Amino acid sequence: MIFTIHIAGTLRGIVGTLPRQAVVETAAAPTVRQLAAGIGVPPILVVLAFVNGRKQGLDEPLTEDAEIYLMGPTAGG
Repeated sequence: MIFTIHIAGTLRGIVGTLPRQAVVETAAAPTVRQLAAGIGVPPILVVLAFVNGRKQGLDEPLTEDAEIYLMGPTAGG
């Protein structure tokens, strides 16, 4: 199964050397949590996940060719 992952700048800043976008291939249908962990993003840092434009929980299974956006914590003041 092939997935396109978009990683928000806050996560890239925290984790380090992650690209803005990556194409990942897996043998089985992972969850968002498993896919994030597999590319080096600690799932605890994923505050929001969007799959094909819809907000999705981290434990929902993914479908083939899904486009996933991972967003980390934000700060302001």
